[in-house]
Amino acid sequence: FPSHDRLRGLMTEAQFKKKVLDDLKTLKNTWFFKSHEVSRRGVPDIIACINGFFVGIELKREGKKPDMLQANTLCKINSAGGMSYWVSPSKWDNLFPRLRELSTSEPLSP
Repeated sequence: FPSHDRLRGLMTEAQFKKKVLDDLKTLKNTWFFKSHEVSRRGVPDIIACINGFFVGIELKREGKKPDMLQANTLCKINSAGGMSYWVSPSKWDNLFPRLRELSTSEPLSP
């Protein structure tokens, strides 16, 4: 049988996006949407507010990186005080625990 990591490497982008969205649904104090609902190039695939923190997540197939516009947008989010990530299936298990921790941390004051 292929290893769990190997199966992740074989995920299509659509399968990976579904997994990420399903995982995000399990987080407390979290609101998010898929950015394909917004037609603006460079916007991360998922925009979330996790316990008062703005988070942008760019999803990439294994071995792919954000293009210049996407990378610039991720930098702008960080510069504005938000958090941004680009993640592939093999890296998701490293990022998701951080997001879970963020969802249960002390919330930001309005």
